[in-house]
Amino acid sequence: MRTLTPLKEIIIQIILTTFIVTLVSCGPAQNTEEPGLYNQDNSNRMDNYKISNDSLSNYYRTDNDLLGNDILIDNRSANERINYRLNAQQQKRDSQFLAGAATTNLKQIKAGKLAQKNGKTEEVRELGKMMEDAHQKSQKDLTALAQRKNIQIPTFLDVSAQSDYDEFFYESKDNFDKVYTDMMINLHEESIEDFEKASTESNDTDIKNWAVATLPDLRKHLEHSKECQKKSSHMMHLKKN
Repeated sequence: MRTLTPLKEIIIQIILTTFIVTLVSCGPAQNTEEPGLYNQDNSNRMDNYKISNDSLSNYYRTDNDLLGNDILIDNRSANERINYRLNAQQQKRDSQFLAGAATTNLKQIKAGKLAQKNGKTEEVRELGKMMEDAHQKSQKDLTALAQRKNIQIPTFLDVSAQSDYDEFFYESKDNFDKVYTDMMINLHEESIEDFEKASTESNDTDIKNWAVATLPDLRKHLEHSKECQKKSSHMMHLKKN
């Protein structure tokens, strides 16, 4: 086999090296697009960035609006809960007022009947009759009002009220007129206080009007009871002498 001279080997190595370098330096095909297309691509990217920022701003603005609405809803809900509690408390007070008035009526009716039977003086017996009639009418009006308002009121004395009545009955055997007139004065003073409060504080127009309309009779009954007490006391004093 013919061997290559050193000079030929060098020449061949140079040729191979040049060929390899040429291949490597060529690389992938260069972008032959016009410069304007590059600028347009940059412009599109900037537009996309602007749109993205606008969308993000709208998102946060919308989110803040929703948060504001949530706060308004929460505030409205809180106010509604407060109003509900206040209304519930007022309805409870109205119910207690009507129930208390009914209990007082029942006491007055029962004690009035007893006064007509056990009164020592004519004044006390007449007072008993007046109280029975007046509070029977009051109870009738009260029952109609309570039914319209869907409020339950007592139709008979409960254990506590009956106990008070029994105590009054036993204490009054020997001194009925004084015990009875004292009871009338105390009951009417308490009723006037309750009715005056309901006439100014109740939010229910019907209950307020009923309280206002009843007050004059209660005040008249109180004065009549005081007068009866004085007359009865004077008559009993005369009888003892």
